[in-house]
Amino acid sequence: MNKIRLLSPQEIQKIAAGEVVERPANVVKELVENALDAQATYIEIIIKDGGESFIGVTDNGCGMSPEDARLSIAPHTTSKISSVDDLVQLATFGFRGEALASMCAVSDFTLKTKRENDDTGIQLNFKNGVLEREEIVSCPTGTMVSVADLFANIPARKKFLKASETEMRHITQFFQATALSNPAIHFKLMCDNKLVQQCPPAENTQMRVVQLWGHHMAQNILPITAENDQKQLSIHGLISNHQFQRFNTANIFLFVNQRWVKNSNLIKAFIRGYQQVLPPGKYPAGVLFIKIDPANIDVNIHPRKEEVQFLHERTVEQLIQQTIKQTLEAHVSKQIITPFAPPPHAPQATLTSSPAPAHIWQPVDEPIPQWAAYQPATPPTIVEPTVAYAQQTVTQTAPDNQPETYRIIGQYLNTYIIIENEQGLVLIDQHAAHERILYELFAQRFQEVACSQLLFPTVVAVTHDEAQLLIDNAATLAIHGIAIDRIASDRIAIRSVPVNLKNADLAGLLIHCADLFAQSQTNVDMLHEYIRAQMACKAAVKGGDELSKQQINELVTQLSKINNRLTCPHGRPTMWIISLPELEKHFKRI
Repeated sequence: MNKIRLLSPQEIQKIAAGEVVERPANVVKELVENALDAQATYIEIIIKDGGESFIGVTDNGCGMSPEDARLSIAPHTTSKISSVDDLVQLATFGFRGEALASMCAVSDFTLKTKRENDDTGIQLNFKNGVLEREEIVSCPTGTMVSVADLFANIPARKKFLKASETEMRHITQFFQATALSNPAIHFKLMCDNKLVQQCPPAENTQMRVVQLWGHHMAQNILPITAENDQKQLSIHGLISNHQFQRFNTANIFLFVNQRWVKNSNLIKAFIRGYQQVLPPGKYPAGVLFIKIDPANIDVNIHPRKEEVQFLHERTVEQLIQQTIKQTLEAHVSKQIITPFAPPPHAPQATLTSSPAPAHIWQPVDEPIPQWAAYQPATPPTIVEPTVAYAQQTVTQTAPDNQPETYRIIGQYLNTYIIIENEQGLVLIDQHAAHERILYELFAQRFQEVACSQLLFPTVVAVTHDEAQLLIDNAATLAIHGIAIDRIASDRIAIRSVPVNLKNADLAGLLIHCADLFAQSQTNVDMLHEYIRAQMACKAAVKGGDELSKQQINELVTQLSKINNRLTCPHGRPTMWIISLPELEKHFKRI
């Protein structure tokens, strides 16, 4: 008997179906994308038991003739392409011609469809790939497809389906992605006879965000746009600001030529745009549309069309990262320094105020004022919570010579600086803000580290491997003014340190540096960042330090000019913006 045998067509189709239909969400995706290709303006999705027992998709698209309906179920039949060369300029979602045939092979499958000018439609009923019934029916224009008892004839595949709640989450995520990328289309999602989401046609993506995620998200989104003419590449969309955070990346949606894609490298580039903006473990949200010449991507690398391959992927990643970073910086700059005039209905302050001297904008590389290493002469004493109402109006001259003003109200608990501007109130953590200012200064003056020789070297106990790592990288430490010697197999002596690290935990600092060296040589940059962050932390003003009006003004001025101003080097936010609508809503004014 031959060892090599030819499988039956039914078994071939069931095996092939596994590449296209992995879970119920894949069925929903294929059916909805077919509806979009059919120019539907209304798409309804009905789910039962997470899609395992029933999936139904109804649309009002162009429908099919009886001949096309019968042919659409056959493997590798499509109206989207005629040859592989057509993939270069593909403008539709589906094109392989495998979806309906795959679903039909692993479920009880029903297709009902009618064209606008036809008097009647056709209904086809299949069970596990075998046609059981065909009939002429009366139905509205469009197509209705139902998939019941998914994988009933493939127990080995069915047992790998997750719980209904998990499968439904995958379906909901696809629903959100499709609704976001098609705001003009009416979408409806039902699950177990309950309405999950209703999305009537929206004017734009921002309105769709309100429908899907609520007004809180809509109040914290920023428009984003950029292009690279040389690579025929552009991006646009909406991203969350620095005050909106999530615990995962589920709310980051990326589209390439309107096709929702899952690309880990692009997601990482998106998150890198928020580097030093969000604290560790927190993630942004956003909807990003990437438009690119179809000749520069390959959409045929994944059986379910969930991924694309870029000819110049690094260019796309850099454009995403840089544009997000610049958009966030511009937004915060507007919040800190902006023309200000109190609203007409705002209560007038009764406290006396004294004007402060005007400060002129200076280049970013100008030295930070003498109070950069400010320490109070006597430790401040914190009593009952009070606000220092030392009001002043500061007028600044921007690069375009247009005067810009904001109002410094004062300090709260000698820790938080309170500013009033056109948007509302800005609360600044003086320690975190000053840390960031000094960190950026140290980064600019990388080769100008002031060092202090220790009268008595600090001896640090380490392991033999840690000692070897530190000595092997002594030159890197010396760049930062940290001079070390090995005095025993497990002892390191620190001879000198940067001036701003004299009072730091030197033993902990050295052991952490050893850990960074142990990871890989590529983490030298991490070492630079860590040491600079420690220097900035020790030199910055502390919470509880009382600052003069001039010092407050200098801090705000410097913060408005540096990069990465949204967080301190350790990831804590430097400011919190409370908008005027938020205040008025809280006090029931609106």
